[in-house]
Amino acid sequence: IDGIKQGSGVVVSKDGDRYTVLTAWPVVKDVNPGEEFFVYTMSGKKYPILAESITQVSDVDMGLISFNSGNDYDVAII
Repeated sequence: IDGIKQGSGVVVSKDGDRYTVLTAWPVVKDVNPGEEFFVYTMSGKKYPILAESITQVSDVDMGLISFNSGNDYDVAII
């Protein structure tokens, strides 16, 4: 994850072409609409994060973000 801050994450779900990534909340909490913010996959692809998807997981220090891709990425089994 790269933008105003950098971090890592794991793909936790897929719905059609939309992937959801779990990451640390401090990595994504300060992103403002219009700022460039991207997910880089292990295959070297770069995808813009959907700004409206940035959400905090309950009251813990974790966040969820989403990106769209027609590629097939593994989803973590939790």
